[in-house]
Amino acid sequence: MIVRCPKCKGDKFSVLANGMFKCSYCGHVYDYDDAIAENNKDEAVEEEKAAEINTIEKKEQIAQKTEEQEMNTSNDNNKLWIGLLTVGALAILLFFYWGLSKSSSKDAPIETDVELVNMSSDSQSHYYAEENISDETESKEENNTLSEGQDEEDSEKMIYTIKERITNIYKKAFADRFNAEELFMTDDYNRYYRKITRYETEINEPLLWDSDHWTLSQDPLNPHMEILDVIFPDDNTADVSIRIIDYDGNKINNVLLKMVYERNDWYIDDMIKSGYSEKQEMKNCIREYNID
Repeated sequence: MIVRCPKCKGDKFSVLANGMFKCSYCGHVYDYDDAIAENNKDEAVEEEKAAEINTIEKKEQIAQKTEEQEMNTSNDNNKLWIGLLTVGALAILLFFYWGLSKSSSKDAPIETDVELVNMSSDSQSHYYAEENISDETESKEENNTLSEGQDEEDSEKMIYTIKERITNIYKKAFADRFNAEELFMTDDYNRYYRKITRYETEINEPLLWDSDHWTLSQDPLNPHMEILDVIFPDDNTADVSIRIIDYDGNKINNVLLKMVYERNDWYIDDMIKSGYSEKQEMKNCIREYNID
């Protein structure tokens, strides 16, 4: 669930060090429980409106189907009367020709009647075949429309899930950065990270970064994070653009997070700052220092 501002309903916010949220639109400060309670009220109202609209649409669909059924019934009745009249006319003609000439009426009128009956049957079959084709086409178009709507809904849900995950990760990392990499980074990232940190411990000095890569600062004052954009290259990866703000807005850094879905959740696979990949820097360092 995306945390929205209870005051202006804005969906962009900052995570403060004390765990509170600050709206990027109106500046309102609120906690998670207040936002959830207000969002639940809005969702209940939206669900009630959606239910009313759904009921109205269903009634309209039923009325439309009833009207179509009545029209089809009327058309069928007309076809029945036309068929009866045709058969009656054919019977009269047959009787007339039979009375005029018994010798010539034994074959020709019967062949003519059979041809007329066959033509009528073929015409009806052609009509119903066209109707079936039309119904199948309409059904396929309706299914395609439903499928497109479902894809859009799934995409929105994935964006909400990613934003909620990133918000929770940085909220916890800002509060306690100990062991954050093991909790929130991918297995592949940690494979290189463990080698670097072990070697740094052995030589007692940093190899790559002299500041914390969560706050991007050696001495953070009041760091908070904003989510700028979410893109899904495929179903199992996501590119999330964020902004880290510190020193009451005087220090701003943009970061691109490469996310991967594994272990039944989303994890950070790489942090890209100023065009430099942390993961690639670790690989280069391991090769340069021959770290096992």
